[in-house]
Amino acid sequence: MIAILERLSRGARAAALALALPGAAYAACSEIAALDARAPEGVDIGAVQRGLRAALQDDDPRLQDRLFGRYTRAALERLCLAVPRAGSVPDIPGTLALAEDYDRLSALMPLWPETVLAEGFLAALLPENTGAPNPVLLRLAATPPMIAGVLMATSIRPDCGVIDTLDLTPTAAKGAETLMRITGATSLESLCRAFPVDGDLDDFGAALAALGSIEAARPGALQVLQSPGFGTWLAAGPSERVLALLGTDDAVLHLVDAYLAETPAETDTPPPLPASCGIPPENGVLTYMSFGQRQLDLLTDRVDLDAALAPVAESSFVTADAQWKALRVALSTVFDACALDQAQALTLGPDRPGEMFTLDPGKVAAFKLDPMLSAREPLVAPLIGIVAPRREDLRAGIETALATALRAALDAEIELAAATAAGAAEPVEDVRDVPRVDEAQFDQLDLPPLIGVTDASMIAVLETLTNDAFKAELEAGPFMVATNPDLIKGDVRALLRPLVEGQVTEGVAADMALIDGAIAPVWRLTPELRGGIDRIARFSGALDDPTAAELATRMRSLVGLQYPTRRLFGAALADVPPAQSAQGVTIEPNLSEALIERATALALTRVPDPAEPRVTAQLASDCGCVPERVDQDTNVYGFYPFWLSPVKPTATPAPPADPADPAADPAPDAADAPPPGPEPIDFGLLSQVAFYGLEFAYEFPGKPVGERNLRLENVGHWTDMKRDFVTSAHRHRAKADLAFEMRGWSDWTDTEIADAVERIDTQSQPFTRFRTLSWQGLREALPTLFDPARVDGVTLIFEDYDGRPDSQLNVGKMVTLIEQVQNRLSERGQSVNVAFDFALIDVGGRQELMNDLRELLIRGRDKEKTIDKILVFLERPTTETKKRLRSRMERGDFRGAERSEVLRSIIPVLPPAGHEFVEQRPLPGEAPDPARQKFSQFADDVVYFRDNFAGIGFWPIPLLDGPETARLSGILSAEWNRHKPDADFATLRARSAAVCTWACPNRAYLTLAAMALFALVALLTWRSFYSGTVDYIAFRLGAVWVGTAVVVALLFVLTRCDFRAFWPPLLLYALVAMLAAIMLFDIIQRARNGPKP
Repeated sequence: MIAILERLSRGARAAALALALPGAAYAACSEIAALDARAPEGVDIGAVQRGLRAALQDDDPRLQDRLFGRYTRAALERLCLAVPRAGSVPDIPGTLALAEDYDRLSALMPLWPETVLAEGFLAALLPENTGAPNPVLLRLAATPPMIAGVLMATSIRPDCGVIDTLDLTPTAAKGAETLMRITGATSLESLCRAFPVDGDLDDFGAALAALGSIEAARPGALQVLQSPGFGTWLAAGPSERVLALLGTDDAVLHLVDAYLAETPAETDTPPPLPASCGIPPENGVLTYMSFGQRQLDLLTDRVDLDAALAPVAESSFVTADAQWKALRVALSTVFDACALDQAQALTLGPDRPGEMFTLDPGKVAAFKLDPMLSAREPLVAPLIGIVAPRREDLRAGIETALATALRAALDAEIELAAATAAGAAEPVEDVRDVPRVDEAQFDQLDLPPLIGVTDASMIAVLETLTNDAFKAELEAGPFMVATNPDLIKGDVRALLRPLVEGQVTEGVAADMALIDGAIAPVWRLTPELRGGIDRIARFSGALDDPTAAELATRMRSLVGLQYPTRRLFGAALADVPPAQSAQGVTIEPNLSEALIERATALALTRVPDPAEPRVTAQLASDCGCVPERVDQDTNVYGFYPFWLSPVKPTATPAPPADPADPAADPAPDAADAPPPGPEPIDFGLLSQVAFYGLEFAYEFPGKPVGERNLRLENVGHWTDMKRDFVTSAHRHRAKADLAFEMRGWSDWTDTEIADAVERIDTQSQPFTRFRTLSWQGLREALPTLFDPARVDGVTLIFEDYDGRPDSQLNVGKMVTLIEQVQNRLSERGQSVNVAFDFALIDVGGRQELMNDLRELLIRGRDKEKTIDKILVFLERPTTETKKRLRSRMERGDFRGAERSEVLRSIIPVLPPAGHEFVEQRPLPGEAPDPARQKFSQFADDVVYFRDNFAGIGFWPIPLLDGPETARLSGILSAEWNRHKPDADFATLRARSAAVCTWACPNRAYLTLAAMALFALVALLTWRSFYSGTVDYIAFRLGAVWVGTAVVVALLFVLTRCDFRAFWPPLLLYALVAMLAAIMLFDIIQRARNGPKP
C-alpha cells in the first residue's frame, strides 16, 4: 500500500503547496522565478533538482546544490512552460510535483531521458498495423514503476497469481474496470500480466489508481491514449509531448486535451468534397483574404487541360505518389486548391484510375540467372513494354505465351513418342479367337502382317521420353495391334494427348507463381484518370451563370486586395458592378452565391509554416526619414505581419536536384543566392508601423472557464524580431507599435483581463540597448543611440465590436482592459491605439457610433487621452463608408471640440493595392476619361481623410515592388507632404534629397561627430588664451575656423534633414552667437594686451 499512498498523497502535497505559496492560486509559470530562495514547505529540493536535470537534460552544477536558487527556479519555469498541465492545481505546485515524478522514474531507470528523447522512440513503439490500438501508451501514462517496465522491456511482473489479495481503492478499481473493457482482459490477473511494473502488487495498484484518476477527470481519456490516432500524433510532435505523457496526471490530461483540440472528430461518411472546396472557418490572425491576378484567372478563365497535361501525357511513374507529384505541378497552373485536392483524391483514391501493369525489364532479365525460369525468359521478354489496364489482363497474356510454348513442347514430345513407337513396332501373332476374314464365305486374302508395341518397343519409347506422366501412361497401355505404323502413332497420340491440358495448366500456374514478381504497377494518364480530371475541370472555370458575364473586367478592381477578415472582403465583392444583359438590362444580383463562395474560397489564405522561426534583419529600405507633412498630426499607418519575413533556412541543405529530371530546379549557388530577408518598409511613405500577428485566443475554446487557457499566440516571432523592427522605425523617425488581436474579449473574466494586461505590458517593455557587449553590438546600437529602446505604443484590435449603442457585447470589459493597459504604458510614455472593423455600409447613417467609449476618446481633467488613435478597417465602397463614418460620429454624444478631437484621432485603414480601377463617380454631364479615372477614388479618399480624419492606414504595408505602391506614394506625397523652398529647383532638390536620405538615418553619427568636434574647438579656443602654440594652431592655422565651420555644417544638415530635430537648431543658433562673442572678445583682448607670447 505504500506505493498507492505515495501516489494518492501527491495531489494532497500539490494542494498543500498551493495553499503555502503566497498568491499561488493565481500564479503562472512566469512567477516561479519571482519566488524567494526559501524552499516551499514539504518539498525535497534534491528530488526536484534531480527531476529537472533528467527532464531538461541539464547537468548544470547549480541543479545539484540542493538549494532553491535562482537557476533552480529558472529551470522550474522552463519545465512549467515545456510541459503544460490541466486541472485545478496551480502551475507552481504542479511543476514541483512533475519534477518529483521524473525523479522517481530516474531512481528506477537513471538513463530514461536518453531513451525516451531519442529520435524514433515513439515511432518504434507504434504497431505495424497503424489502425490497431496501442496499450503501451497507457503504460507510459501511468506511474514511474509501470513506465520503467516499458522502457526496460522487462518481463518481470509481480506475483499476479495472488492479485486477489490486493485491496484496490475506488479510483484504482475504476482504472481496472476501464482497462479491462478497452483491452479485452478477462480478469484482473490477466490485466496484471499484460501491464507489468518494475515493482510489486502495490506498484501495480498505484498504476491502476493513476489511470483511474485520469479516466475520472476526462471520461474516455484512456480510450484516447491507446487509440492509433493519438500514437501517430504523439510520434509526429515535439519531445515535450513524450515528457508530458510520462509526467503527472495533470500533464497527461493536458496532452489529451491538446490532441482532441487539434484532431477533428472522425466521421463514418467522408465528405463528398475536400475541405478546401468549402469556405473554412477563419483561424485568427493566421488566415486572411488575398485576391490577386491568379485568383481572378482561376475564377474567370476556362481551363486548358490539354496544354497543362502535355508534359505528363506520355510519362510513366512507378508509384501513384510520384504520378500525383508530377500532376500537381502540371495542374497547379490551372487549378485552385479545391480542384487540386479533388484531383489528388481521384489519383490516390481506392479506384486507382491511373494504375496500369507492365513487366519489369530488370526482373525479367534476371530470369536468365534462375535455373527454374531461364527457359521462360525468351518467352516473356517479347511482352516487355506492353502496358495493360489490369493485372489480370497482363497475366492472361503471359499465361497464353507460356501455355503456347509448353503445349508445343508437349506436343513435340508426344510426336516423338509416337514416331518411336511406330518405328520400333514388331510383328506379333494374331491373338484373336476368330480369324480376321470368314474363310467360309471369302477367299483367302493376302493381308499385311500384324505389328504391335512389344516390350522391346516400349523400352525404346521410354528411353526417348522425359515426361514422367507420359511414361506412366504408356506403361499402363494398352496398345492396339495394327497393320501399319500410322495406326500405332494414332494409338500413342490418343493415349497421351488427354494429359496435355492438365500439364499445361499446372506448368503455367507453377511458372506464374515465380513470374508474378516481375509484374509491376505503373501509373499513367489513363482515359479513366483523364476523364475524371475533365469532370473536375468543368467546375473550375467561370461558372456558366448570367452574373459571370464580363467577370474579368468587372472584378479587376479587386486585384491586389488584402483584408484581415472575411467580412471586409465580402463587402468588396458586394461592390462589384453588376453585369449587363445583351439588351442592356442590369442583372441582379451582381454576383451569384456560387461565385461569391468560390471567390471567397480562392482568396482565403493561410500563413504557411506559422510556427517556424523567421529571418530577422533591419527592415528599412534604402530611403530617408519620414517626410515632413503639412499637418504633422497626419499619419500614414501600416501593419507589418510577421509572415512578411521568410522562414529561416534550415541548417541541413536540401538534396541536390536530379539532373535527369527536367522538372527539377537547378541547385542554386550559395555564393550567388543569399537567403531572402524580410520585406523592407518604405519609411518615405509610412510614418507609423505596427508589428502584426500576436493574438490572444483560447487554447481550448469549448472548455469551462478554468480550463480554456487564454494564450498569447505567435509571441516568439515578436521576441526574435522586435529589436530590428523597433530600431528600423526609430532610425527613420517613424513610430513603432505592437498590435494585439483581442479575440473573444467580450467573454474574458477579470482574471483573464489581468493576465492579458500583464502580457501586453511584458511584451512592450524596453529591450536592452546593446544586443551583445561587442563591437558588433555597439555598431548596431549607434544609429538609434538617442532614441528609446522600446515600442512607442500598442494597438489593440477588437473583433466584433460594432460601435452601436444597442451592442450585445460587454463593452465594459473592453473599457476596463484599455484603461489598465494605458495605466501601465503611460508611465513609460507609450500610447494605446485601438482598431475596429465594424460595419458601416449595412448600418444607417443615423446610428450613433462609439458613445460607449466616450470616456476613453476625449481628454480628461488631466488633459490626457486614454486612447491615442482609432484605426477603422474601412469597407468598400469607400466613397460611401468614409462619409457614413463621419456622419455617425456627428450624431453621437461628442460635441464641439470633442467631436473634432475624436475625428482627428480616427485613421481609416485600406488595402495596399486594388485601387487602380476603383473609379470616382463622374459628375452629371461629365465625359468619362479612362486615363484620369485610374486611382481617382483613392485620390479623393486621401483628400477626404486629410480634411476629416488623422491620416490613412494600410493593412498590410505596401510592398516596395507592389504594382500600385509608387502611384499611391505619389498621390500621398503630392497631397500631404510639405515641400521645401527649393522645390522648384530640380537639381538642387535632388542633391538636397540625396544628402538628407543619407544624413537623417545616420543622424546619431553626425550628432556624435558634431559633439566631439565642438568639444575640440572649445578646448583649442580656451587654451589659445594661455598658449601661443595653441593659439597658432587654433587661429593662425585655422583649426578653430575649420572645426567651427564643420560643426555649423553638421548642425545645419541635422536641422535641415530632420524636421523633428529639437536640439540641433538651438545649438546652431547658440553656436553662431557664441562665435560672434568669441570673435568680439578676441578683438578686445588683442587691442588691450597685444599679441600673446
